[in-house]
Amino acid sequence: MRIAANLSLMFTERPLPERIAAARAAGFAGVEIQFPYDHPAETLAAAARAAGMPVVLINIPAGDTAAGDIGLGAIPSRRAEFREAVARCLSYARVLCVRRVNLLAGRPGPGPVPPAVPPSLPGSAAGGG
Repeated sequence: MRIAANLSLMFTERPLPERIAAARAAGFAGVEIQFPYDHPAETLAAAARAAGMPVVLINIPAGDTAAGDIGLGAIPSRRAEFREAVARCLSYARVLCVRRVNLLAGRPGPGPVPPAVPPSLPGSAAGGG
């Protein structure tokens, strides 16, 4: 089993680019960065190359997390914002050579999830729907 360090939660006493080398020094096989978007993708990619450490996972932007957003994919009224988030994530994924991304669906509102929401999610992520 290979274990990746979640750099959004680990080595937080260091700036994010420096956490990649810290994870390598601690013996991890890769790193996950939940939301890398406060740093240029090229800066993070250079730090990963210098450390010889793959970035194995990033999250699609989840909206305004300070305002309580926990994802956008399951919110029909925010579909355009979700598509922009997917495009931004894919741009970072290309630069960072990330092969997996995590989609945070969010909540469409209070109460039970309407049956029409889950089938709309794949189409939204792919740019359709």
